[in-house]
Amino acid sequence: RHACEARNTVDAGETPALSGRRVHRHNENRGAGVGKGDSVAGSGYAAGVRRAAAREPEPAHDATKRPPVSDGLTAELWVAAHLRRCAAEAVPATVARRGDAHAGAVLLKLWLGGARCRVLGQTRDAAGRPAWLAAFAGETVAEPDADAYIERAVARDPDLWVVEIEHADGWHPFDGRVL
Repeated sequence: RHACEARNTVDAGETPALSGRRVHRHNENRGAGVGKGDSVAGSGYAAGVRRAAAREPEPAHDATKRPPVSDGLTAELWVAAHLRRCAAEAVPATVARRGDAHAGAVLLKLWLGGARCRVLGQTRDAAGRPAWLAAFAGETVAEPDADAYIERAVARDPDLWVVEIEHADGWHPFDGRVL
């Protein structure tokens, strides 16, 4: 007799449901010709493939949302990856505002020091490649002006991400040229 069978036995006349003791059934197929290497209909790799093929395919993403930010990556992952690049370069960067995790657009606030900022909005060029559109005609502006611009942009698009990067030369790790 197996040790756990001896421990979980039921006295004569008692039913397991009434005894209050749990009957362990890990060996219920023992002796039934099912062991290592044996197969049971409806189990195993082939059966799993058949079941998966019979299911309806799930949509790639919610059709009511915009497509992912960059080449299939979600906005959250894309921003996190670029923040890691900033950290690797020892450049201070932070997410000032979290937008939609799946497909929010990104605004960059580049703090150049001396209360001067530059704001870049995510876009695509004519060929469909990632690019950045400079606010204020590419000029640097005072920080309160940059913040006011960002507030207006967030009011128009609540899914917007705002990333602040502090670098004297205006460097940022995001791909794409400035238009």
